Amino acid sequence: MSFINPLFLAALATAALPILYHLVRRIQAKQVQFSSLMFFKMTPKEVVRRRRIQHWLLMVMRCVLLGLLAFAFARPFIPKDQIPFVSQRENESVVLLVDNSYSMQFVTENGGTLLDEAKNAAEAKLGEAVGDDEYSVIAFSDKTIQLTPLDSDISIHNNAVQSLVEPSYRTTDFYSAIRLAEDVLGSASHEKKRIVLISDIQQTGWQGAFENWKLDADIDFEIVHLVNGDERENNFVDGFSLLERRVEGRVVHRFNARVSTSEEGEDLPINTVDLEIEGDKVNEQRVGGDELQRASFQYQASREGTFTGNVKLEDDRLAIDNVRYFSFSVENKPELLSVGGSIRDITRDTYYLDRAFNQGDQALYTLNIAGSGGITRSSLRNQRVVFVASQSPTSAEAGVLRRYIEEGGSVIISFDDQSEISAYNRLLGQLGLGQISDVVRARSEQGYDAIIGDVDLKHPVFSVFTESGSGAIFRPKFRQYARVQVDSSATVLGRFDSGDPFLIENELGQGRVLLYTSSLNPGWTDFTINEMFVPFLYQLVKYALSANEVKKEYLVGEGVRFEGNPGEEWDVRGPGNTLYKVAVDDSGQGFFNETDQPGHYFAAKQGGEQVVFAVNVNPQESFLASRNAEEAYGAVVPPPDEVPVTVEEARLIEIDDEERQQKFWRYVILLMVLLFATETFIANRIKK
Repeated sequence: MSFINPLFLAALATAALPILYHLVRRIQAKQVQFSSLMFFKMTPKEVVRRRRIQHWLLMVMRCVLLGLLAFAFARPFIPKDQIPFVSQRENESVVLLVDNSYSMQFVTENGGTLLDEAKNAAEAKLGEAVGDDEYSVIAFSDKTIQLTPLDSDISIHNNAVQSLVEPSYRTTDFYSAIRLAEDVLGSASHEKKRIVLISDIQQTGWQGAFENWKLDADIDFEIVHLVNGDERENNFVDGFSLLERRVEGRVVHRFNARVSTSEEGEDLPINTVDLEIEGDKVNEQRVGGDELQRASFQYQASREGTFTGNVKLEDDRLAIDNVRYFSFSVENKPELLSVGGSIRDITRDTYYLDRAFNQGDQALYTLNIAGSGGITRSSLRNQRVVFVASQSPTSAEAGVLRRYIEEGGSVIISFDDQSEISAYNRLLGQLGLGQISDVVRARSEQGYDAIIGDVDLKHPVFSVFTESGSGAIFRPKFRQYARVQVDSSATVLGRFDSGDPFLIENELGQGRVLLYTSSLNPGWTDFTINEMFVPFLYQLVKYALSANEVKKEYLVGEGVRFEGNPGEEWDVRGPGNTLYKVAVDDSGQGFFNETDQPGHYFAAKQGGEQVVFAVNVNPQESFLASRNAEEAYGAVVPPPDEVPVTVEEARLIEIDDEERQQKFWRYVILLMVLLFATETFIANRIKK
């Protein structure tokens, strides 16, 4: 038997009051008047008999009355699982959510992982099954998998739990998991439903989606918190960047790794960061404490080709985020081609392109020059970016440029006084950029020179200028520019203060084309002699080169896109030497989604093209702060006016409901009334 208010049982001690009353009460003798006491004999005090209880039945009845009163206020009830000959409890349908994100790889004090503890907790919950209880097991990270359907065969679910040999390498997403659990319970066989969340309740896994969604009020929600608010120290590689530069004609790479700790406000413990290239340790650096929290390495490759590497911290209790994988290529300088003009003619764009890119041993690019008639398939071969400046291309040349772009090349177009508008319109039409309506002389039209009025500050071409905070990109003056009616397939990246386009982009096939509507020489603008002109040119080229640049770094779970001819196949070999096949569809693309493990991946296509890329865990999961279990419960269940806010309150309500159904206190009060009536009757009879 249990009680709602067990503290009232302390009042049972009042049952002793009638006993004390019967023992210590003073009996008043009846006074009788006598004329003389001479015939009475004095009895010594010592021979008076000790006081004894004369009415045992009354005393017992009064003790029982007080005891029953305390018993009634304690509100007794018998839990369902203690009622004999009655089903232990109502059968229920339960979904077990087992956290399988990579934070569950954290090593506990006993040498196991949090996933081991989660499996033990899940097996314990399965051990509570009785009768026709049905269960389902779901493993989740940011990818949710239902391991078993709702079924009363507990062995199936135990086997599913045991199949979780090691955690995934993915981040946590509680929303998707709980929504799936609710959907599974939609086909439950029993009215009583419950979701059991077994997790470290990581703070980063709670999405804002919970603000607009709550669990069905008919479903109980239980949390098994494996961490219980304990602080977990974890050091990890939080950021990584790779920079390339040329020194005396040689390529030098700089690797920067930022190291963080999961404990807010705490200094980073001293760590050794190792740099490994092609499996060999080539350098190390100390970070943490009073030292920097960023490790920086330089590396000069001895050959051309593709390299793989990683930066690695010392192992701690969550080792997977201590490594950051990367790959990079060492190759000849990308070749650029300027068509039209001469490096000796200061009135032509080519002259200024040569001055910008021809930096000797420090040059990042090789600029080649082609005169009029230089747009042919052979002349464009091996050229990464083509400048069409001061040139009036024919229809055939426009077709060659379009094919060059579709195959992965990039073209940058500019104007000057020697540009033939009709020829340019043929070119712009074929490249999907638009049409030139006229050449604007800004002072004649608006009374002053045009300036750059509006640009997409998040675009790669302009973002570097906003980061520098100089704002110089906006200061040049433009005396003339070509007014272009932009095609619907093209995108305007920047405009003059007049609203006319300044920079236009279009993507064709695997490449892209950029249209700069003024000149790259001083004939139309003073931008050419502005200190930001060369950085702007380099940003244009860098962005143009990225059109056909293969992405080399991904996060676990990200898809990788491969390109090729329809029907071709890519062979992808992942960590552990696992081989995958990726087929190219009719659109010329194939997608690889098996990036579930961090490490290096090697892809090769029929015909010899090769790609090496790295996959890393998302550092977001490395911040191990846990959410309070009560907060997590409140985030999932409906508001307090519908159901209780905490797990403890939910249990109290359940107990209160059981007691209300039984109402033993009413029977106790009825028994007290009968007993009190009987006691009154007996007491009056004795008195008479």
